[in-house]
Amino acid sequence: MPSTVQVRVEGLPLWVDPKQALAAVAWERVSDAVIGHADRATAADIAARTRGVSIDGRPLTVHIRPSLKRGDIRAGRLRDARARRDTSPGFRVKGTRCDEEGRWSLTPEDLALAMAKP
Repeated sequence: MPSTVQVRVEGLPLWVDPKQALAAVAWERVSDAVIGHADRATAADIAARTRGVSIDGRPLTVHIRPSLKRGDIRAGRLRDARARRDTSPGFRVKGTRCDEEGRWSLTPEDLALAMAKP
């Protein structure tokens, strides 16, 4: 099993910097897609972070060759969930739960309270 895989992300607008948005990988732009090579963990992280994401009304599509194993994908999704939990102020309250839509559209508690003040 190779230690690096090819990652192709389609639907990424030209104005989006792939190194900043996806990962610090040497990306090559091909039309509305970018292609790079990454280790399996980084590829899994990219796939997890871009799952369900649309930019300019177009969904991002990630293709990884050779395909990742199920364990790689699960580990990437777990790292993504932990990063969101640990960096989202809305999750300070113990037991906070949200659905898939809430995960992407969560308004941090401090901001929501400031917006609610008259």
